[in-house]
Amino acid sequence: MPVDLVMPQLGLTMTEGKLLRWCKQVGQTFEAGEPLFEVETDKSNMEVEASEAGTLIEAMPPADDPLPVAHVIGRYLRRGESLETAAGALESPARVRRPASPRARAAARRLGVDLAAISAAGGRIVEADVLRAAEAQAPAVELPAPAGRTAPVPKLRRVIAERMTASFRTAPHFYVTREVDAGELLAVKRTYQAALEKRGLPALSLTDLLLKAVALAVRDHPAVNAGWVDGEIRPHRGVNIGLAVALEDGLTVPVLREVDRSEITELARRRQSLVERARASRLRPDDMGDAGATLSNLGMYGVDQFQAILNPPESVLVAAGRVRERVVAVKGAAAVRPTLFVTVTADHRVIDGVQAARFLASVAEALENPGLLLLPPESQAKS
Repeated sequence: MPVDLVMPQLGLTMTEGKLLRWCKQVGQTFEAGEPLFEVETDKSNMEVEASEAGTLIEAMPPADDPLPVAHVIGRYLRRGESLETAAGALESPARVRRPASPRARAAARRLGVDLAAISAAGGRIVEADVLRAAEAQAPAVELPAPAGRTAPVPKLRRVIAERMTASFRTAPHFYVTREVDAGELLAVKRTYQAALEKRGLPALSLTDLLLKAVALAVRDHPAVNAGWVDGEIRPHRGVNIGLAVALEDGLTVPVLREVDRSEITELARRRQSLVERARASRLRPDDMGDAGATLSNLGMYGVDQFQAILNPPESVLVAAGRVRERVVAVKGAAAVRPTLFVTVTADHRVIDGVQAARFLASVAEALENPGLLLLPPESQAKS
């Protein structure tokens, strides 16, 4: 029997995508893992791979208009099936229907959203999925421009505005901040970097060390590795950390997976590759979504300290400022030490102040004892 190919949901917030091109032609066979088609989302262009071997029998032509998630764009036959069985396969494309919560159905009726056009990451459509779909259907906002002209807001900026407004409006944010002694952190980075350069390995940045410190803290405090979704706390799978990456017209938050299990040089290589793909709009589906926390590092831009807005559905975001020499008290005397400020933004629906403070303490402990970050993953067991 023919199998539908649908517009995939390449991230928790994606509600529609543009079909850019087909990597296979009708009648061609393909293997599992081969690219089938390319999609443009609000964040990147991504190639979608085949989940199994088969033969492409129908393919919707690429177009400028976006299509909703779960819209049928083509069909294929599994390996060993006959082409004759697929006559007229796409004459009446069907939409994929998924179960929805009562609150999601009520919101869909109220907002005029078609549930059949929504695909939920967890399989069951929840109210948050409907709200994101409704926001995506809203017309582009126009801002005043000089000489009486209007300047349409870029799509990425509109998506950022909608998501951050929804996050700040619905999640009760609170913040905890700590000044961290970065003397050992800088020393380890300099020493380790020299060894890496001799071996031709990727450069080690403070961001890599921050990512590892955040990941170990998330692992040691599983309560923060969850999000508030449709009225309940939903745990995330694994220790996956989002990284805020600046783009020309906004930012994106791709995800590094299983960071707590990554050796530091491998993490540096993966981080470098991820940032390059993000800035080239070539992120893959696995690069997005299901993060337990996000790191936003503005230290390279001269920022000392800041408070960030949560990246839903995560419960914590770690904001890091620059390392700078400051006068601090050391054993009762004034001393000049390199320090940095780390601020945790937390969702009070998921964790409380003490949990956030303990999480931040673990991040600080790892940064002030950075030798721990260089140990093999199997040696970084929870103490």
